[in-house]
Amino acid sequence: MTEIRLFLKGDEKACSSLLDEAFGWYFRLPGSQWMRRKISAESILETSKDGITLVAVELGRIEGYAHAAISDYGVAYLSTIGVSPSSESKGIGTMLLKGLEERCRQKGIRKIWLMVTHINSRAVSFYIRNGYEIEGLLKDMTVEGAHEIVMSKHL
Repeated sequence: MTEIRLFLKGDEKACSSLLDEAFGWYFRLPGSQWMRRKISAESILETSKDGITLVAVELGRIEGYAHAAISDYGVAYLSTIGVSPSSESKGIGTMLLKGLEERCRQKGIRKIWLMVTHINSRAVSFYIRNGYEIEGLLKDMTVEGAHEIVMSKHL
């Protein structure tokens, strides 16, 4: 059974390894080195202090990670959600997303937004299935040739 819980200090190394696996496809894009820094254990630990950070634990192993930064104006930015490739299609991403949404509602957040790389069609479909709508496109945003689809959901 999968448990969704708040991130704890000490989870950062497992989360970093998981995200390295989950986003391996992204690291093949030219100019994506910034992402490696973002998913370092140190960066994950620092980021966890701001907003809501959840992990999915199955059989004592972290299989999923999600983080949303909270603004002062009632909006959250879903910066990262990732699931171990060995645990894909088990509903872990959905559990993490629903967990973030519920915690955002409890904090009075009215809207969540995110960016997803246009070539990641599986993720785009995932967010649409979960009620997110496309708001726009940011061309060449994170790396040259990779466009970010801006999506959001009112809670």
